Parts: sequence; structure tokens; C-alpha cells
Amino acid sequence: MMARPEPTPFQRDCMRRIERMLARRGMQAAFGPLRAHPDPTRREPDRSGHLHADLPGPRGVIEVFLYAGEAAFKSGGAWYVFETHRYSGPEALAEAFVAALERSCAGS
Repeated sequence: MMARPEPTPFQRDCMRRIERMLARRGMQAAFGPLRAHPDPTRREPDRSGHLHADLPGPRGVIEVFLYAGEAAFKSGGAWYVFETHRYSGPEALAEAFVAALERSCAGS
């Protein structure tokens, strides 16, 4: 039997930051279990090991996806993707992602 996959340090950091951001608003995040279905035939980065949560937003639900080293959210029909290579490290990526997510939750 395979061991249940665990979130990466980056995913845990993002979850903690999101939980703090929502706590300031009197809300909670409910992340589902880590989903991992790797496909060795794919040539693009493996995004199968991800965490997902639906957050309340001013224009409906904001879908959040936390991958091994990337993060994305969908708000108002638009996707916002934050990739590792665009930031100085995982902490900077997590900080930028959660700041953008907070602005989206606030409606700006």
C-alpha cells in the first residue's frame, strides 16, 4: 500500500499564509487532501500533486491550487499563475501569491 502523499514545505507555507490572511477576515480555509496522480508520459511540469481550496470572493468562489513549487488561483473567470522561476525563492513566491489572493478576496 502506498503512503499518503504529504504537502511540500512550499505548500505548507502557502496554506499557513492563506489561513492567517483569512483569519484576519474572520474566515477559514478548508484545503482538501493532497491529490497526486503523476503521469510519467507528460513532458510539462508535474502538477498532479496539488492542494485545492475554494475561498469566498466578491465575484463568487475563488479556486486556489497549490502545486509543489507553483501556485494559481481562478477568480472571476481569470487564472492567475505564480511560477517559481519568476521569484527569488519559494518564500517570495508564497508572499506574492498570497498578497494577490488577498487583493482578489477584497475585490480589488
